[in-house]
Amino acid sequence: PRSSHPSFPRPLLPSPSPDPPQNIISQIAYLCVMPRLRIHGAEHVAHLASHDTVLFAANHRTFFDFFVITGVVFQTCGAPYFSAYPVRATFFYSSFLGPIINFFGSASAMFPPILNTPSDETIRSGGRVWNDYAMRRLASELKVPGTMIGIHPEGTRNKDPEARKLSQVKSGVGRLALEAPQAYVMPVFVTGFKENVWEELKISYSSRAKDHPVDVYFGPHVDLSSFREAAPAAAAAAAADD
Repeated sequence: PRSSHPSFPRPLLPSPSPDPPQNIISQIAYLCVMPRLRIHGAEHVAHLASHDTVLFAANHRTFFDFFVITGVVFQTCGAPYFSAYPVRATFFYSSFLGPIINFFGSASAMFPPILNTPSDETIRSGGRVWNDYAMRRLASELKVPGTMIGIHPEGTRNKDPEARKLSQVKSGVGRLALEAPQAYVMPVFVTGFKENVWEELKISYSSRAKDHPVDVYFGPHVDLSSFREAAPAAAAAAAADD
């Protein structure tokens, strides 16, 4: 089993393989915007190998952010990764269409669900238990070579008209980074495309492509060793979130 924690049952996620389904889907997303891509900081991910584990913290503008990011990473370093992207339980786990889209659209990579919205209020007490499990599960997955976890610290899509402005960051990514000391922790920022896939395709493969660039910025690995050594767990996680 992928999980290094014996008490964690596996979800319906694909087994590791030379070309996991998530990578195939990410390549489709990559092709949708390829003519418009401008990659910044590629040297920060070029060294990644198939045995590495990576935690990406990215801004959140569309549902497709991490599929494009994963595609860029694969094209840059050539390493296929088992991927998981925690999502809010709303829609993807609490509606009829959500699980279907998750399965066929991402090979169930949108896992685990996080219970942190007003619609989860009726299960708030159980939600805290589940969210703790979700974080421990992600940290456990990051102990397995060849794993990439993508997390949006903003928690929800940022709809601010100013594309380069971040919304309020939620807690969680700091704790995950601290509990996975063996993982590369890298910030990434993507901007330039929207939710309408058909419209994005038309732009990408038309004369308008050069006027609508898609920028992906990779930052260097963030070393959090000083936070692990110098502060209690809760305080360290809060500082790491910042």
